[in-house]
Amino acid sequence: MNLNNILKITFLVFAIAISSSVYSAIELWAPRQVNPAFVRPGETFTAEVRASSSLSSSGWNASVENSLRTWNCKIVSAEYSMINRGTENGWRLTIQVPADIPPELFRLNISHPAGGSTGWSNAVSVVQDFETDFYILQLTDEQIDRNIATTQDGYRSAQLIGWAVPVINLINPRFVLNTGDEVDNAWENTDAKFQWYVSARAGYEVPCITVKGNNDDRVDAKWESYFGQRSFSLRLGSFYILAHDFNDSALRTWALSDYNTNWSDPSIKYRLIAQHAWIDSGYPGVFIPDSDKPCDLMLMGHLHANAIKQSSPYYALCTQSAEHYANGGFFNFVKIGSDWFCTSPLSTHSSGSNNIQLVGDWGTPRVSVQYVLPNDGTQMINTATVTNKIGIDFYDGRLKFLMAKGNYKVTGGTKIAEYDYSGGAKTAVLVKVYIPRSTGTEDGTVTATVTKVMLKITTPPGTTIAGLVSDSMVVEVQDFSGTRDFSFNDTVRLESSSRTGRFSVNGTDWSVSNTTIIMLSSGTGSFYYKDKRGGNPVITVAGINTCFSDTRAQAVIQPVIAVQKSLTNLRSGCSGTVSVAVFPGDTIEYILTITNSGTETATGVVVTDTYVFDTNIFMPLVFISIDTSSSETLAYTTTPNPLESDWIAGTPDEGRKDIKGLRWKIDSIVAGKQKQVKFRVSPACN
Repeated sequence: MNLNNILKITFLVFAIAISSSVYSAIELWAPRQVNPAFVRPGETFTAEVRASSSLSSSGWNASVENSLRTWNCKIVSAEYSMINRGTENGWRLTIQVPADIPPELFRLNISHPAGGSTGWSNAVSVVQDFETDFYILQLTDEQIDRNIATTQDGYRSAQLIGWAVPVINLINPRFVLNTGDEVDNAWENTDAKFQWYVSARAGYEVPCITVKGNNDDRVDAKWESYFGQRSFSLRLGSFYILAHDFNDSALRTWALSDYNTNWSDPSIKYRLIAQHAWIDSGYPGVFIPDSDKPCDLMLMGHLHANAIKQSSPYYALCTQSAEHYANGGFFNFVKIGSDWFCTSPLSTHSSGSNNIQLVGDWGTPRVSVQYVLPNDGTQMINTATVTNKIGIDFYDGRLKFLMAKGNYKVTGGTKIAEYDYSGGAKTAVLVKVYIPRSTGTEDGTVTATVTKVMLKITTPPGTTIAGLVSDSMVVEVQDFSGTRDFSFNDTVRLESSSRTGRFSVNGTDWSVSNTTIIMLSSGTGSFYYKDKRGGNPVITVAGINTCFSDTRAQAVIQPVIAVQKSLTNLRSGCSGTVSVAVFPGDTIEYILTITNSGTETATGVVVTDTYVFDTNIFMPLVFISIDTSSSETLAYTTTPNPLESDWIAGTPDEGRKDIKGLRWKIDSIVAGKQKQVKFRVSPACN
């Protein structure tokens, strides 16, 4: 083989390897940090993935994660179709998040066995309810040109963005709106500036919606590589957001089409447009809705100052730049009936009525939190105090307590989520707090405390006789020190591992199955239990709106009765348990031994014998006598297969040939003891 052939084969193998690598790689195109997906617990969102059509539609996997743990998601569907605003082919995945996922911001991870894996941080925001009041922060024209701040106001530094992160996380806007000029002169030192910016925002725990500005221009491909789509729209329930690159006329055509389509949707009640500048900026892609399809609000930057570009038919506002002290705009949205309203003072926007400053000199936070104990997953009680130096009420503030494993109650705030992490060894408690404004002379403060609580069946273990009602059992909610929590007023669920177990709160009205719900008042409640089966069923009491529980085995005592029959031919002395030889005139004595091998006295024991009198099986018998010493009540019958009404109380006369059965009623047999009953008969034929 000559060298040329070797080179050709080598090149072919190399080309095949490259081709395989290219077509098997997958890249998450949406959602990303700049265009996150918003989804409610248990519902779905769409992810767009750049990947080869040769991949199978099965085998896709998705998960979301925060800094503490990962939640697996369900791939509802995977379809190879158009992505990126219909400009290229790719995979559209419909992904369902778990119903118990907390309302937080997550990294999205996607994988395929033949394509590898991809993902993006801060890409999925879980919101409990889209139709509740919320506020946003607008941060525009950050224009970073350095990593580390060189002046006290953090001017144009990535460090300034990082200084603002913990403040933003405490304030917890529904999203941060970045309306362009993320970096300064992006065409210079592009990679370093973009990397600084992305790293600075990595600590965000709230989603960001981001568009390009004129200082981000000339590097569209790199901007998309670091950030994602330059124009896109989002739905948060009935709230529509169009985020647009104002410097791209082709994207303006798409924006017009998308906006008009959503304008025709009657379920949309508010339309917010975000772009960098107004039409007077002279940029070719600025999007202005048709006059007969006005939006409700347009937010922009570019001017580095507050300005009202128009006030009718909708407000179009430019907001101060965030390049000093992380200055920005604060906008509040309220749902009244089926409609949304922005309650911020838009008419005075030019004078700074919507201004917000997040940090002071050298990044001093203007909203901060102090924990009494280390917030590190080791405590069973902790208290946090939030201090607000800003003149705005933040009614949806957020704290995340990292606690020892357990269930927690919250005072001074509202618990909105609780989940285990660190392999189940620790518990995170997400708390909503109302952070009051600073009055100018006095800071606003709010204090929240989380305390570990437990659900306990406090009644000592006892025993219950099968079929009878137990003593009252008491349930309490206690803190970690064992003190009853009088503030708890909620329902809990009772369940027995025995299918025949039943519960009652009054000993009279019983559940129809082995589960029921009872109400605890002032941290306590009681119930009764009964079970017709013996054993040690496990009773579980568990919170419905909380994840704590307690279990206890309840001993259910049940007598175990066994009957053994033997017979003896009194003439020959032969005996057995099945049969003996008899001759005319012989007397046969039957002995029935009743043994209680259970753990409790058996009461009301009834023993019947119709078998030996069945003439379809045995010869007819003549009744002779019956021993009455071990029985409290005797009865006999002359009817085959007798009903209750066919039994005759008393002892039959000697010599009767029509007896079809005998019955003994024994008041009690002590556990571990036995009793015997006897009767004598003789053959009635030769």
